[in-house]
Amino acid sequence: MRHGWLAYPDTAAAQADLQYFLGEHLLVAPVTQEGAGEVAVTFPPGDWEHVLTGETYAGDQQLMVPAPLGQPTAFVRQGDSTGEEILAALQSAGVTSQ
Repeated sequence: MRHGWLAYPDTAAAQADLQYFLGEHLLVAPVTQEGAGEVAVTFPPGDWEHVLTGETYAGDQQLMVPAPLGQPTAFVRQGDSTGEEILAALQSAGVTSQ
């Protein structure tokens, strides 16, 4: 696990304390409020793809992202080869809705 300032220093994502990176490639924004159906995500620069839904979010902004129970909010940056490998592995395991 890495804090945002390790993966994306000098960005707004570096200041977001309730999200983290697994390595440098997978951004995770856990729901920390009981009963919440969405979570605030501060995206670093670039376009970010939700690993389960395929929804794409523009970076350099904070957005509220749907987070229904059982659907973790996790993202990879588009164009990142390791992120593409993560998506392919999830798809081959049958855990994505794409």
